[in-house]
Amino acid sequence: MQAEGRATSGPPPGEDPPLGPADTAGGPVGPVPGGADAPAACEEESTRPGPEPPAGETCDATDAVATDGLRVEGWPRAVVTALAAGLAVLLAVFTLSAYWGWRLAHPPRLPVRSNPGTAAQLIWRCLPMVGDLPPCTPGRLALQPDAIPLSGWILPVPPPGQPRPGTGPGNPSRQEPIWPGTSPGQWSRRTVVLVSGRGQNRLQQGVPVYTIAARLTGLGYNVVLFDTRGTGRSGGAAIGFGATEWHDVNAVVGYLRTLGPPGGTVAVWGFGTGADAALVAAATDPHIAAVIADSPYASLPAYLRRNVPVWTGLPAFPFGWTVPWVMARETGVHYGAMRPLRAAATLGARALPLLLVGGGADRVTPASGVRRLYAAAADKNGQTLVVPEAGHLQAFAKEPSRYMRRVLAVLAEMS
Repeated sequence: MQAEGRATSGPPPGEDPPLGPADTAGGPVGPVPGGADAPAACEEESTRPGPEPPAGETCDATDAVATDGLRVEGWPRAVVTALAAGLAVLLAVFTLSAYWGWRLAHPPRLPVRSNPGTAAQLIWRCLPMVGDLPPCTPGRLALQPDAIPLSGWILPVPPPGQPRPGTGPGNPSRQEPIWPGTSPGQWSRRTVVLVSGRGQNRLQQGVPVYTIAARLTGLGYNVVLFDTRGTGRSGGAAIGFGATEWHDVNAVVGYLRTLGPPGGTVAVWGFGTGADAALVAAATDPHIAAVIADSPYASLPAYLRRNVPVWTGLPAFPFGWTVPWVMARETGVHYGAMRPLRAAATLGARALPLLLVGGGADRVTPASGVRRLYAAAADKNGQTLVVPEAGHLQAFAKEPSRYMRRVLAVLAEMS
């Protein structure tokens, strides 16, 4: 009886254990393949009845991973594909942002192909006055924290009876840049400094600067035309969209004060980003007596977000944010620190003569920015001129007479 009891407790020696219900139903035995216990499944497989695997083939843990195309080494294929696509997109965004960030901050320099003497029969001298022969030697001016050399022209008011350049004897080529027999102390006491915009040189495409200079000098104002940093013949590798150029304006104004005549007054007339440079420069330099700001922006970050997609042809998102971010890090310029609204408020508190010009059809710096700046100034001596059909920097071309009347009215208030 005892022997029979022992015989019924397990299979006879040499025989396989009986199949369970799961085996007879064709279900899995042991852990699910691909789980943490996959090696155990391989061990069980080696004990199953049936033919031996061909030579060279062994059961491996990876054999237990599903190969139906839905999982790859434990990761769903859809997840792997999405991660790869996301990394590719991030790489493309970074690459395009780096390329355009550098290119926009380092625009190609436009050559200065003329001078006031040959182009407009205007008397001129080099700025700074360290060399009076073309093309003028850039020089480092005072009040410039980074000491970037600047180049430009001073167009003095000719004294009565002074012949125009090119009309005197011995000068048939009309290349004479100097004004013989005079000194800065004999110049007019009133000067207007013109400030060009993004990527432009002293001649500011789209604006008839020689025509403006001739009109102003004819009315008794000296005129200064110069290249801001990173443009024309001036030094510097990058532009700052106004955030660095206001230092250049202050440097030029400070240099003019060293020339004389004593007690002279200076107005600044800026175009595009040069208009914002003029506003901030005037807010930081009490020696600037009036400002004309043509097509300024009210916020530099908003200006860049609006225009980067236009300049690059890239989608506004994310490149309206990523490209300026790259530019700021490549140039070291903090665009958020450029605050023309605060500058306008400062000028308003000083009751500085101020003219804000905009175009009703301007999509680069909309006229709404002009209105915001005017509201921030709250200046009893401030005024606006918005030409409804004018695009960016087109107000003068659309209504030159009205434009100049408003400019001259502001200049007449200088003290």
